[in-house]
Amino acid sequence: TIMERRLWKGITVPSMWITALMGGHLLGVMKAWSMPWFHIKALGLVALFAYHHKCGKIRLELEEGACQWTSKQLRAFSS
Repeated sequence: TIMERRLWKGITVPSMWITALMGGHLLGVMKAWSMPWFHIKALGLVALFAYHHKCGKIRLELEEGACQWTSKQLRAFSS
């Protein structure tokens, strides 16, 4: 639990914010919204944020001992 929390707060959450900030920078500086590839990239970013949010919920459930997921389901979800 301690290592999960350290990984989450030390690597995962900061990486999410760096990704969001760099995407915002790309959008602002390059006026990328008018470029077709940026829409695909933005959709991927939304999917990553949704995955990040779900992983956070699962981590909290594991910490509380209330997780209903089996080990096989967790391995399938993370791959």
